[in-house]
Amino acid sequence: MRWLADECVAPFIVNALRGAGHDVVSILETGRAASDRFIMAMALQERRVLLTEDNDFGDLVFRGHLDALPGVVLLRLLDAKSAERWRRLSEFLASNPGRIEGHFVVIDMNKTRLTPLPRG
Repeated sequence: MRWLADECVAPFIVNALRGAGHDVVSILETGRAASDRFIMAMALQERRVLLTEDNDFGDLVFRGHLDALPGVVLLRLLDAKSAERWRRLSEFLASNPGRIEGHFVVIDMNKTRLTPLPRG
């Protein structure tokens, strides 16, 4: 899967995704401070699923009337260590192949929610 990792996503997660065979571009590794809108435009242009821990993307996606992204995964695991975040994400990926595209996915400690992305 093609991912764009927001700057708030830990390098541990980026490297774990790569180790699992995913194609990941990390905003943190590009060395640029990027606005949320720039990150969304990049994900759309490069057809990458956005991986973030920033709740603001929910408002941008559902209220911002922006072009639909391929998919968004929000890790809402604020107090979890990187290894636990990776465990939750990898469990979701293993049990839901192909379900990210066209969805806004929220992963927290107890559950996962998938909401269809608006198509505009």
